[in-house]
Amino acid sequence: MRNWILILTIHLACIPVFSQSNNCGFKTECECDTTKQTITYSVTYSDIVVQGTIKSVDTLDLSQIITKEAVLKIKQDTLPRSECAKSTLKDKKVLRSKIQLEKIYKGQSNQKYIYIITPIDKKFCSYSDFTINQEYLIYGTKNKTADNYFLWTFDQDYFLLKKEYIFWTNKCKRTKLTELNELKIIEDLTKT
Repeated sequence: MRNWILILTIHLACIPVFSQSNNCGFKTECECDTTKQTITYSVTYSDIVVQGTIKSVDTLDLSQIITKEAVLKIKQDTLPRSECAKSTLKDKKVLRSKIQLEKIYKGQSNQKYIYIITPIDKKFCSYSDFTINQEYLIYGTKNKTADNYFLWTFDQDYFLLKKEYIFWTNKCKRTKLTELNELKIIEDLTKT
C-alpha cells in the first residue's frame, strides 16, 4: 500500500511539469526499439493484426479525425491545459491509409476496408512507409482518443476519435511489408 501511495504522489507531483511545459508534454523524439519485440509480443500487445493492401494514403488535419463534439469542447475549454490542446488541434496532422483487408488475424471488422492512422511528426513515431498497392502486415492499436499520441492530459479525452479512425499504428509496432514467414508464425499464434 505504501508503494502505491508513493507512486501516486510522484505521479501527481509531475502533472504540473508536463501540463505547463513549453512542449505540452510532447516527446521530443521517438523512443522505441522494435528489434527486441518478438512476433509473439507484438501479437499479444496489439489490438489488431491484419494483412491488407494499401489503396490510398493522404494527409489530414487532426481536427478532421476527431468528433465535432471534441472540437467544440477544445474551443470552449478555459482550463490552462486546454491551450496545448488548442495548439495541437491547429498544428498537428495525421497520415490516413485506406487498407483493403485480406485477412484479420486479431481484432474484428465487418468492413472490406479500414483506415489506419499514424501521426505524421517523427517525434510521435510516425509510420510513413506505406506504398499504394503494396501488401502489408499491420500491427495496430484500437483507440477511442488520440491524446496518447499528441497530448499528455490528466483526463485523456480531448481528441475523441470518429469511429472510422480508431485503428492506429506507428513505427514502434512490427508493421511492415508482408513476409510469408511471419504470417505463418502469426497463423500459429492466433489459431483458436
